[in-house]
Amino acid sequence: VLGAIEGIRECCCIYNEENKKIVFFYQAERDLKKEIGKLVRQKLPKYMFPSQYIRLDVMPHNANGKIDRKKLYQM
Repeated sequence: VLGAIEGIRECCCIYNEENKKIVFFYQAERDLKKEIGKLVRQKLPKYMFPSQYIRLDVMPHNANGKIDRKKLYQM
């Protein structure tokens, strides 16, 4: 749902076990927090709402070209 927002090139959600929160990482040229928040409230159930939105200029990738979740956990 969130990847369909115009301007988002790549995105990934990670569940932070330590803080019991969903963190949404996205790659975009500008801050899209308002658009993301609006779409989240319209399309997702409350338990799926991210607690934090983090915009990245470049999404980290592993050797296979997939989003490197281990590096995102370290952010």
